[in-house]
Amino acid sequence: MVTPVRRYRYTTDKSSLLARMKKIEGQAKGIQQMIEDDRYCIDIVQQLTALSAAADEVSLLILESHIEG
Repeated sequence: MVTPVRRYRYTTDKSSLLARMKKIEGQAKGIQQMIEDDRYCIDIVQQLTALSAAADEVSLLILESHIEG
């Protein structure tokens, strides 16, 4: 017997969430390059702050969909 896969509400917005995650991935790669290039530390921290805010937004969207059921 196959156990049915449970669908979570956030999956209705999956394409939007994945697009946001791809943007975060690009930001992370950019930050890695900045570190490799010995860029100014404040510039790196600014980019890390932006990445963190983007990740927080994805977390909130998923949590909101969980709460709304």
